[in-house]
Amino acid sequence: MPRGGAVTLGDLAAPQGKLHLTILCQSCGREGRYGVDRLLETLGDIGLPDLLAQLTQDCGKHQNVAIHDRCLAVFVW
Repeated sequence: MPRGGAVTLGDLAAPQGKLHLTILCQSCGREGRYGVDRLLETLGDIGLPDLLAQLTQDCGKHQNVAIHDRCLAVFVW
């Protein structure tokens, strides 16, 4: 586990079958399901905190100054 102990996409890659990650944001209602294999292909072996930031960078609330109105996206297991 590189990157200061963060779990990476490579750690989640399944040798058999397809694994998906789901994100959900209670603040803006964003919801998404992403295939781990496809994310590995396009982004490489990125840590999950960096991945979440990358997937939500286009959210209008991502950089909001008001802490109570920021993007609240999380991975749903």
